[in-house]
Amino acid sequence: KDNAWSLWKADTPTFQVGSLNLYVDSRMSPILRSLVEVRFTYLPNGKDRTGLVTPDSNGAFQNAERLDTSVLDYADGERAFRYGSIEVERAWMEYAAFPWLRIMLGQWLTPYGLWNVDHGSPTTIGTLRPYIIGEGLFPERQTGLQFRGDFSSGWMRYGYHLGFSNGRGPMDTFLDLDDNKAVTGRAFAEMRDTFGLVSFGVTGYTGRFTDIRNRVLFGKEGLYNDPLLNFQFDEVVMGVDVKLEWGSFVLVYELISHQRRYTEQGRFNVNSLAPVADTTVGSLQTLLHPFAPGRFYATPDIHRRGMYLVTGYRFDWLGLMPFVGIDSIYLNERT
Repeated sequence: KDNAWSLWKADTPTFQVGSLNLYVDSRMSPILRSLVEVRFTYLPNGKDRTGLVTPDSNGAFQNAERLDTSVLDYADGERAFRYGSIEVERAWMEYAAFPWLRIMLGQWLTPYGLWNVDHGSPTTIGTLRPYIIGEGLFPERQTGLQFRGDFSSGWMRYGYHLGFSNGRGPMDTFLDLDDNKAVTGRAFAEMRDTFGLVSFGVTGYTGRFTDIRNRVLFGKEGLYNDPLLNFQFDEVVMGVDVKLEWGSFVLVYELISHQRRYTEQGRFNVNSLAPVADTTVGSLQTLLHPFAPGRFYATPDIHRRGMYLVTGYRFDWLGLMPFVGIDSIYLNERT
């Protein structure tokens, strides 16, 4: 009962309903298409308002309560019911000018690796996402403009993605709080023949996270806005993925490296991070983000890197697929 894992996993036998996703796919013409995906959840009802009790907290969180979303239903004699919430997974429109050029506008899943785009439970191998995917080393989704395309030659297929978006932020789905646009690039190649499939991909992302709190003040000339910068950081993420399908055998591998460096004005706690030398990798930073030099740092404030490997074999009998997965993550924070 005192196991910390019980915060996330019930220690009693439990039935669960996980993901209930609704897809609306509209093909308005041979070259114009839209896709909307919404996930329905029971959250936040029942979630603990649990914090970590430390020797300095005086047990302040020991009596934390669960969230209760019960309200009275005016259409049912004021009887109580518990409401849930929805999550917009993606909502975009795409103009397919050519097979090698498709223009997508809206909110799209970040095109990296093999897990994020095929994220629905019917297409995944394990019951849970790999740890580095769930931790969001890459942003899960972005709002902006994306160019993508592919072409084939014999057994080989090649493709690319190039996206410009608001990047990450507290309101990134509809508001960018700085002048910087995030850039995402991906290139992949796959070979498919009678024996199976082999694919290889490389993805990069760079952008700036900005959190600003507006303050309305009164001066000699009346009311004016004096925005306060809470924190701000630049980040660079690189990923490599490999997939092998040979008959009923499947192997998936991803490796991701995430670096973050706070701006001098955007350090949320000046004393928590040591001063960082202004050392950059010139040629690589220009390649990754030519619009904002100084993106890729040899001495980041936070560096996370991780990998996962999942392999399994699908049997004809009931479609069962035993699998084995390995997850690893490394965190280096300069304190």
